[in-house]
Amino acid sequence: MRKNDMPIPENILKVENLLNKFSKKNLALLVTSEKTLNNIIKFLETVFDESEQMVHEDSDIGFSTSNASTIKTNGSINIINIGVINTDLYSDRDIRFNKENAVLRGGKIEARGSIKAGEIGTETGKPPYLIAGDKIFVHYLRNARVQILSRTRNFFEQLKNVTIYYDEKSDELKTVHR
Repeated sequence: MRKNDMPIPENILKVENLLNKFSKKNLALLVTSEKTLNNIIKFLETVFDESEQMVHEDSDIGFSTSNASTIKTNGSINIINIGVINTDLYSDRDIRFNKENAVLRGGKIEARGSIKAGEIGTETGKPPYLIAGDKIFVHYLRNARVQILSRTRNFFEQLKNVTIYYDEKSDELKTVHR
C-alpha cells in the first residue's frame, strides 16, 4: 500500500476471498448449491450498496484505461492515458480525457459538468452515449449519441475540434469548431 492510499475495507477483502472460489474451474465446480450462490449474490449486493453509501466527500478519480467497467464519483474523473472501452462513467463534476488520442468506444459517460474528450466512437462499433450538464469538448468525433440537459442528438458525421453545447434560443444542440 502506498503512503496516501486508504486501507482496503474489510468487506472488499471478504469479497475477494469469496470470489477466489471461482478463479479456477475445479474450485468453482465445488459450489453446487443454489442456496450458496444466492447467498454470495446477496453478500455482493450488500457490499456494493455499502460501498456506494461510504462516499460522503468529493473524491476525484484518475486512471489510465478501463474496459467493461462502471466508475462513479461525486468528484471529477480524469482519464490520463489510453481511454475507455464499453465503460460507464458517472461524475458529479467533470470528465476529462487528458490526451487528444485517448479513446471512448461504446459505453456511457455522464458528467453533471462538462466533458472534454479525445477520440469518440468508431465507424463500425456501438456508439458511445455522452451526457453532460454543460458543454462537451471533443478532439475527434466519429459516431456518438450526445445529450446536454434535456436535448439529445445523434452524430454520424466526422467532426474535429468541436464544442457541443445547448442553445436556449433554438432549443437544440449545436456545434462550434474551435
